[in-house]
Formats: sequence, structure tokens, C-alpha cells
Amino acid sequence: MRRRASRSDLPGDAPRAHRIAQHGRQETSRRQGPLVLPAERQGVQWKEDAVRRVLELTEGYPFLLQEYGRHAWSQDDDPTITLGDVEAAQPVVEASLSPLRDDLMRSAIIYSPRRGYLDFTVPHCARFVRRHYPFGE
Repeated sequence: MRRRASRSDLPGDAPRAHRIAQHGRQETSRRQGPLVLPAERQGVQWKEDAVRRVLELTEGYPFLLQEYGRHAWSQDDDPTITLGDVEAAQPVVEASLSPLRDDLMRSAIIYSPRRGYLDFTVPHCARFVRRHYPFGE
């Protein structure tokens, strides 16, 4: 009779290497940190309306916060990130998501049942995502 492998069967540090980090949406007060603090350390300031717009566009997801921060920061050499910088970064950020979507589709993790929609190929994956990353709560 065969037994299912467990984490204790993995050599050395493998269990620690396979932990999944929980990086869901961030609370409003914590969302500004990844945008504002690294910029301040480099002598760059965010205008409040620019921060507000990034928070609206990203809904607090860390990956998107990072992408907007990176692309808005690189719009010009001005030490202030403005709403205009964020708006100029928006198409660049949206374009950077296409390769990620394509990789997930090539890996057969998601598919598009019709234009404008995505679904998971793995049974119960959507339920798992909703349970671990609740939207709108």
C-alpha cells in the first residue's frame, strides 16, 4: 500500500521554501506605505490625489500598488509624483498585466469562456481564492 508524501518527507529546508505567503488586499492605512515610504527615502513626494487614485485603481492589491508606484515614479525627473504621472502610468501598468494573464492561460490555470471574462480550470480554485482573498469585505 502506498502512502501519500507529507511535508516531513521533504529534505532540509524544503518545507520552509514551499510556504505560501498571504498577500491579499491591504487595509487603507497600510496601502500608502508601499507607495509613499520608499519614495520619501529617495526624496520623492506623492501628491495626495495621486495616492488616492492609485488606491482606487489597485483596490489595495500589493502587486498592483508596486506596478503603479514603479511606473508613476518613472514618468519624469520631478521629485513629486502627481495625478498626471499616475494617469500616464495607467496604460503601461495595464499592458504589463497582459504577459501575466498570458502565462496563466498557457499554464492552463485560467481560460476565457467569453470576451472580458476569465475562469479557473482547476475545480474549486475560485472558491479557494474567494475564501483566502475576500473581495469587497
